Parts: sequence; C-alpha cells; structure tokens
Amino acid sequence: MVNPSLLNQFLDPKSRYTFSDYFDLSLASRDIARGFGYSLDQSDDLLLLFRTEKESDLIWLQRTLEVNQRRNPLENEMSRRAAIVSPILTEVCEIADLKLDTEYTISVSPHLVGIVDYQIEAEVSLLIVEAKQSDLVRGFKQLIPELIALHYWSQKDCALLFGCVTDGERWQFALLDRASRVIWQDRRIYPLNALKTLIDSLVAIVGKGAIAPSQ
Repeated sequence: MVNPSLLNQFLDPKSRYTFSDYFDLSLASRDIARGFGYSLDQSDDLLLLFRTEKESDLIWLQRTLEVNQRRNPLENEMSRRAAIVSPILTEVCEIADLKLDTEYTISVSPHLVGIVDYQIEAEVSLLIVEAKQSDLVRGFKQLIPELIALHYWSQKDCALLFGCVTDGERWQFALLDRASRVIWQDRRIYPLNALKTLIDSLVAIVGKGAIAPSQ
C-alpha cells in the first residue's frame, strides 16, 4: 500500500505519472504542489549569494558558449543541453569539486517517478530541469514533483533542497523547505548574458551559500 502522501490527491491514484508528464498537465503549479501537501510561494530574494573562494576561468567558458551557440542550431532540448547547459554545469562542478549526474533516475511512488535531467549531489543537492519547448512555466511544473521526490529519496540530512529550470538561455531557481513544506519560486530569471551571476548562484547553492526566505 502506497503512503497517500506520496500520491497527488488531484491525480488518478491508480495511474503512473512520470516527472515529464507534469509538463503537460492542465494543473497549475500551486495545485501540483498542494496535491502533495506542499504550498507554493514566491520570492524576489530566494538566493542570498556569498562569494566563493574558488576562482574559475569564465573567459574560457564564455568563449566556449559563444562558439557552441554560433556553430550549433539550438532548435531543440538536446542541442541546447549539449551547447549550453552541460558546459555550465560542468564548470560549476569543477569549481565546487563535485560530480555531475545526468539522466538520474528517482522512483518514490507511482506519482513521483522518472528521470532527472541533471543532479549535483552535495550537502545541499541541486536538480536541474531542461525545459521542453523553452517553456519555463511548464518546466517549473515538472520541477515541483522532482523536488518533492528528492525530499523522500535523498539520504542527506539537510533542511533545503534546490532546483532550477532552464532552456539554456534563461535560468529560474526554486527551493524546497523540508520543515515547513513550502516550495519557493524565484521571480527573477537569470539570463545567460549574466554568466558570472549565474555561475556564482549555482556554486553558492551547492556550497551551502544560500538560505531560505522568511515567511
């Protein structure tokens, strides 16, 4: 018997829903969260960044991204992943000395199962969703069940879990506060042309350099 808290009350309890299925659901993001017993809130200051002591050659990364974008037609999810997302996350893991997992499988319940595009496992873990069709709004709907699944799946004893949805050129962050069962959505969108801010944000997350906003 599956624990009812692991099933979304707005969905068919006898059906299986993978993470990618949530992208196409007509449910609003707040209702996807509410169906699992979470609330969804928004913040303008989700990340309070700290300076990292480790330096990175962002000139090299910037050059790589420029060449990749110029030489590759970014017409679909896979091309954006190879040209933009993977180089950025690889650089973040190089700075933070961490491993990058791709196509990572999580299976918690029939409503919390699927493949995560990227995961960086640290003291505070980070999930990254590659938004299909460059749709961040629906991509965020997919991120919500992934974060909730990670809450049950992860063996890390940490208060916060982070997520991000991106189409490569735009990045939006989320945070799951395990104690309060609140998922915070950052209203800000980080553009690719603010590369240093984006890299610092990602490094701050996996380096425990961010805190939850107050209620």
